[in-house]
Amino acid sequence: MDKNFSPTRRWARSVRLATSASDVASAVGGLLEETVTASGATAGVVLEGDGFRPCEVSGFEDPELEVLIAPGSAAREALLEIGDWLDEVRLLSGPFSGVDAPRYLLLVPLRVRELCTGALMLAYSGEHPPPEPAREAATAFASFIALLLENARLQEESRRSLQLREHFLTALNHELRTPANVLFLNADLLRSGTFGELPPRLEQALLEAESNVRMMIAVLRRVLDLGQLGDQAAPERAEVLHPREALAGLLRRMEPAAK
Repeated sequence: MDKNFSPTRRWARSVRLATSASDVASAVGGLLEETVTASGATAGVVLEGDGFRPCEVSGFEDPELEVLIAPGSAAREALLEIGDWLDEVRLLSGPFSGVDAPRYLLLVPLRVRELCTGALMLAYSGEHPPPEPAREAATAFASFIALLLENARLQEESRRSLQLREHFLTALNHELRTPANVLFLNADLLRSGTFGELPPRLEQALLEAESNVRMMIAVLRRVLDLGQLGDQAAPERAEVLHPREALAGLLRRMEPAAK
């Protein structure tokens, strides 16, 4: 493990990195590099989702990584059973396939509450397995990475739900107002006398239809008004948490202890 920085200083640097990153991918990539250094690993990868797709890689060559997580490999088999060891880390010993295969692989679940959202995999090439402090560092960084990825996913879901709502309201407005306008125009045309005097039953039917349509339009206005109120409140709830503000606050509390 890198002894140039105390754990507190390393965490402070990691928080600063996540705060200043331009996007989530940059933040996760930077944290992964910190994780590899802090835990004494030679390479690392963040595997995301149920399919454990590589989203950020540090130190691995693509062919080497593909072999290590290929179907049937020891790492893949362990990942498929991750629900059985969600509260632990899993250390795999070689030999592994590949020319430059590592001696050990450390697998750490990415957890959000009780849900597994992926895994952190670190490679070690030394003769001895990673010591307990290295595993603890990997676990701590994995929690940080899981938080960033989950927040990004929730923000994307929030954005998509707002977009779908706008599409729904636009379609609802179009589908109701267009036939309503046609009905009103035809009713006025029938009452104009162009086609003769309206029978009482037809006049009554037109009045009832117009009343029903006006009621639907009133309901539509209320729905659209609620949509506008939602737009006004959206800035306060668009982000499940405000990561930059939260991390900046954490950094302010950590930096005095790191000096």
